[in-house]
Amino acid sequence: MNNIVYQYILPEKTPPWVGVFSLILIVTGALLFISPLIIFVILYFIPGIDFVMLNNILQDITQHSDKRTLVLVVQGISSFCVFIIAPLIFHFTLVNQPLKGLFGGNKANGALILKTLGILISFMIVNSLFIDLNANMKFPEALSEIEQFLTQTEDHLKVLTQYLTRFESFEYFLLTFLIVAILPGIGEEWVFRGYLQPLFTKIFGNNMHTGIWVAAIIFSAFHMQFYGFIPRLLLGALFGYLFAWSGNLLYPILAHIFNNGLSLIFLYIYQVSNLGFDLESSESAPWPAILLAGLVCTLLMMSFYRQIYNKLSLSKQ
Repeated sequence: MNNIVYQYILPEKTPPWVGVFSLILIVTGALLFISPLIIFVILYFIPGIDFVMLNNILQDITQHSDKRTLVLVVQGISSFCVFIIAPLIFHFTLVNQPLKGLFGGNKANGALILKTLGILISFMIVNSLFIDLNANMKFPEALSEIEQFLTQTEDHLKVLTQYLTRFESFEYFLLTFLIVAILPGIGEEWVFRGYLQPLFTKIFGNNMHTGIWVAAIIFSAFHMQFYGFIPRLLLGALFGYLFAWSGNLLYPILAHIFNNGLSLIFLYIYQVSNLGFDLESSESAPWPAILLAGLVCTLLMMSFYRQIYNKLSLSKQ
């Protein structure tokens, strides 16, 4: 399957590696300079809170349950700077097309949206197998120190996630949904699929598949969770194909938001209703469910591709 609607995002005389380097530089600047500046300004107007106190809170968040909203907002500001402000700067300084070009210049198609959600749901079931395998990976004895470091990093991120997703009110849940589901769904797809994917596609001789997988590898590595690397890599590749085939960033954005948001919704229901199952378990779905979901996912992806291909064929006639 070849890509259908895919175009180089920079002026033709600009090498794609310049775009990759520039994007990394802008994102780094947003993280290290713009984000702290905005946080500093906000903290200035909050009585009794400054950078030193914020740092102390972040050092041991478990002792500051009353500051949960503050920590979440700080994380949201950082994400906004990295995935909204940074790509905006990159776009209006280097990209050779209007923003609407990322959405193929077409209106959303209801059937494609439903297929996107169906693909995501069935893929989540299949991906539970890789979540299980990745979470239970063991290193050789010679690499035990590396394994210990990765485990400690994973445990720290797990503590942070549990801290931020302790829903004390419905309003806090909505704020979490905005910062953890909607903001990354838009921003991460904008950066990784909207920009890095076509740039790497160009770098590797217009090879769509290489561009998709390289962008997916960077996407997964960015989250710094080794024990979730493989399932996130596969998820990134799925988003990449949805974008490459459709030329419309809307579909991977919706899939990304739905993937993050569904987990939050289940977690909120679990906390409110105190349901008797372990949502943090990495155990895979039963094999019959995985096989059936794999078949459904494959058929839906073929249908997604064919609908776009048929639409393109008709437009050329």
